[in-house]
Amino acid sequence: MGEEIQLLSTSLQELDETENFSIQSSQKITIHANTTRRWLHRLGYSWKEVKKGVYKDGHEREDVVVYRQNVFLKTLEDLKPRIPYPIRDSNGDVEEVEIPYLKPGDKLCIPVTHDEATCNANDGPHYQWIKGDENLLRKKSRGQGLHISKFITPYGRLCVPQCELSDQELIQHELHKRYVTEIIQCGGDIWWDQDHIVQRTLTAINIFEAAYAGCQALFLFDNATSHSAFAEDELKSSKI
Repeated sequence: MGEEIQLLSTSLQELDETENFSIQSSQKITIHANTTRRWLHRLGYSWKEVKKGVYKDGHEREDVVVYRQNVFLKTLEDLKPRIPYPIRDSNGDVEEVEIPYLKPGDKLCIPVTHDEATCNANDGPHYQWIKGDENLLRKKSRGQGLHISKFITPYGRLCVPQCELSDQELIQHELHKRYVTEIIQCGGDIWWDQDHIVQRTLTAINIFEAAYAGCQALFLFDNATSHSAFAEDELKSSKI
């Protein structure tokens, strides 16, 4: 697949450099629909009716399994002796955090997991108590969407406690808030994307350094498409 994409890029470049291919600067270079279809077939795509089915996220793809078993899980196992372990009660709430014994020179490794959720103004339960023959009319649209993003540690939500830094000291650390939690109204041209995750992570790093001085952070993210990004000069079909 990578070789074919590179071949496509090279072909477009050669087309642009061909002496016989002259075009006015005011005109836009386009590709014929038939050329696009041939390349889509060559890259393994086919024209099909979109139907409901099982979503495949690629977690069981051969290369992903190899990475998970030989790299990801092995790395976590190596870091485990330095990671604090939360002890929970019968309700699942954290009662205390067990601190591991550290060897000389080792730093406490704090897992910082990114968590996110979305909801809409017209969300509601599927089942409700309804009297007699009455019927509840729901709005057809989902309504205004909200996206909530935050970072979580074994101690709870990533933050700078009041007992650690006062408001004045917080400003001295160039921090404008104690939490990394962000809520945005999504929809239209505003969506949670890679730019948001990068900016929130940079803020999370600053807050972590203020809250856990001398510790090492282990940031963990979902492998979501919204966390992926192309380079600005990457070849994209949408820009051809």
